[in-house]
Amino acid sequence: MYGFELLKDPDHKPVGKMSNEAMRRYLELARHLVFMGKDSEAVDILETLGYESKNIKKFIKQLKKSFKTEENKNIVRLFKGKIGNDCLQ
Repeated sequence: MYGFELLKDPDHKPVGKMSNEAMRRYLELARHLVFMGKDSEAVDILETLGYESKNIKKFIKQLKKSFKTEENKNIVRLFKGKIGNDCLQ
């Protein structure tokens, strides 16, 4: 699912439904941060969750590879305010 299998098992495994949900949300947040180009913040989150550095690097590399479409680049520019709202209509 979205390259999360590259991360392998964390040092601190979630226990229970709420822990699994929290872990999933943090992983989605890290994925979004990589999408927005904020890799260091994503690495901080993933290290805090207990993932190994080598697996984090593989994960980020895979995400960047999958995000390299023109449509995704335009979405990032939109989020960063580099495309005006008048161009969207």
